[in-house]
Amino acid sequence: AYNTPYYSTMKRHEMSHRDEKPFKCQFCVYTAVQKHQVTLHELEVHASIKPHKCPDCDYETARKFDLKKHRQNVHGNYDDENDCDANGDKSD
Repeated sequence: AYNTPYYSTMKRHEMSHRDEKPFKCQFCVYTAVQKHQVTLHELEVHASIKPHKCPDCDYETARKFDLKKHRQNVHGNYDDENDCDANGDKSD
């Protein structure tokens, strides 16, 4: 059974089981449980804004996590210490 001390986290979890996705993309039929998911979708799919760029190839993405997975899967990079975000700062 899922357990969390946070009310809002539990509500989102419950919504996912009821297939409740109140946040809608303004450009297509995409919906999500959280607003930030729609924002990322709109940036990546509709605005083609992809600030996270792979230093080893031409791969670009709107999501930092997707870049990390790409680097692990494609380039074998598991060194988080040297990962940088789009503006050159160390990642958190």
